[in-house]
Amino acid sequence: MTEISVSRIVRDLSDVDLRAVVEQGGREFLSPARAFVELSARQPKEALEDAAKVLQNHRAAPDLRRAAIETLGRTPTREAGAILAENLRAEKPAEVRDTLRALGRIGGKAELAAVRRMRVPGGSPLFRDVEASARLIAFRNGLDGVRIKRPGTRDLIGPPSDKVQEMPSRPVKDEALRPRAKEVQRAVPGIKLALDRAVELECLGARLWFYNSAALRDGGIDKAREVPQIPMVIMGHAACPSHMFLYGYVMSQPGDEGLELFVTRLRGDVTHFGQVRLGRQDAKFELEALRSRLAPPATLAGGYKAASGALSFERALVSTDRSAQLEMRLDPRARAQPATIQGEPAGSPSVPPVIEPGPN
Repeated sequence: MTEISVSRIVRDLSDVDLRAVVEQGGREFLSPARAFVELSARQPKEALEDAAKVLQNHRAAPDLRRAAIETLGRTPTREAGAILAENLRAEKPAEVRDTLRALGRIGGKAELAAVRRMRVPGGSPLFRDVEASARLIAFRNGLDGVRIKRPGTRDLIGPPSDKVQEMPSRPVKDEALRPRAKEVQRAVPGIKLALDRAVELECLGARLWFYNSAALRDGGIDKAREVPQIPMVIMGHAACPSHMFLYGYVMSQPGDEGLELFVTRLRGDVTHFGQVRLGRQDAKFELEALRSRLAPPATLAGGYKAASGALSFERALVSTDRSAQLEMRLDPRARAQPATIQGEPAGSPSVPPVIEPGPN
């Protein structure tokens, strides 16, 4: 049976039928997880309670539990955050990882405290997810205590002068923005975006759209001097031209030498770093790529004007040297830059090697 056929059958099922599949087990063509997703879309007011029941049922299938976590991670409410924070006690590391990522998208101050209380050793597969979750919660909410480690000069790599290509950039037209507005905002439920404008940057065939946050539009330049922020979100185009996905975040934090800017991917890897020169009503930035498997050598420079809310790239260059990119992948220094939680990296030698919430 094709996916199109299954989708049509699911749409024809009543809410009662869907709930029966969720609670009693799947059918040949329909899993409880798929039924849960459809039911949550139809009954958003009941979705929170339904998700909580799924997570309280320890016999629920892993894919159903994952669907419940995903639903909560798209519901930016205190109730959803509290349910997810409680689920950090889940037994399976994969489920804890899903929960951490969902909390990163919607969590607030209380959820940040719950993530900080986790005790995860540096060698644990969850180490990066704990850091990424804490970082995303803190920067989304402008909370102090979580910082991104500033990379050294040797960790930055711009494109070579003889093998370089300009990355075209252009404002996205209104007729392209409007049909995607709901999809884009749905991808980042915990960050209100200025959906009326975006800038497209084309990098080696990939199309990336940069959206400003509503906080930046509504006076975030002054606030950026004081607290960490996420001034921009980057969306990518999938193989299907009409579909977009969350590619990464642009994060800023006050530094000893001025405002620091980072481009991060979804698992917390920092791919670009630079400085921001702040004016009264505008900002100028420059970014360089880090030695990383996730980004080719590149240099970006641009600006933001508060009066118009306009973002622009004045210079965008990327390396076309495949051998240089191969060497970059093999470089042992090509690793993620960790966040620092309360001045100490999570998973330091003092942290016990268990995955469980710490004491209150």
